[in-house]
Amino acid sequence: MTTFKIRILYTLYALFAAVFFLFFLFPSENIKKAAGDRFERAYPPYQLRMEALRLTLPPGIHITGATLMDKSEALVNVTQLKLLPKLSRLIRGQLSVQFHGNAYEGVFNGDVDCRKSSWDQAEKLALNVERLKIKQAAVKAIEGSPVVSGLLGGNLTYSQAEKTGGALDASLSLLDATLGLPALSAQMGDITFSKVEVTFSVERETLNFRQFVFTGPQMEGAITGTVRLFDPVSKSNLNLQLDISIRPEYQEKLSQLIPLVLLQNSNSNQNRYKLRIFGTLGTPSFSITR
Repeated sequence: MTTFKIRILYTLYALFAAVFFLFFLFPSENIKKAAGDRFERAYPPYQLRMEALRLTLPPGIHITGATLMDKSEALVNVTQLKLLPKLSRLIRGQLSVQFHGNAYEGVFNGDVDCRKSSWDQAEKLALNVERLKIKQAAVKAIEGSPVVSGLLGGNLTYSQAEKTGGALDASLSLLDATLGLPALSAQMGDITFSKVEVTFSVERETLNFRQFVFTGPQMEGAITGTVRLFDPVSKSNLNLQLDISIRPEYQEKLSQLIPLVLLQNSNSNQNRYKLRIFGTLGTPSFSITR
């Protein structure tokens, strides 16, 4: 046997052995623990839990049953998640990962770029979601906050800057949506919408609604303005303008939320009203705008 053939055989044997050890003897439990510990250090007080983790081809990682938690409470559950690092950037010392997965009977995909100085910190994020059933999402409840369900779709981008902090831009839609107001559900019931479209940005602790349009059997309208975000979220300051058309049979129920005297004195025609919403998310107030 020639030296050349021997070298080929040894090379093939080395590759086979490497694949065998990586895929069949891959220390998944140790990797899961290390990844969870690193995530907790980077994003306190949140934790990341994974049921299973394995290598895939093309080179990547497949995660089953990933859960983002706040203490002992689940915030987000992901059925499956596949991570594919961009090798061209990895060899230059930069971590950029493409991802796609399933959650809440829908799908999502995107990519994330990490800081060159610290792979724990995301510098850029792009996310697309399709038909996520957010009613099934185990999202941490905020006392007195609205409860929303429906089919969520759209995209968002996030970028991190040293001077201005993080900036988020999103364009989302919600189909067959239901809005429940815990404090008023007994009097009003849930509000349903056939479609909700929202375009917004978040920067310097301020949420800016560029477009917020909703249509449904009970009402339709649009919202513009800003929300100054605070912790807890129920203390966030509202500065919003609401242009709304209300079906006549629903006006009496809506008076549980918006004082009926405002609606009666608005001088509006055809059940259309323009209101200003101020105060806080936990205790909103309303006034007539001309």
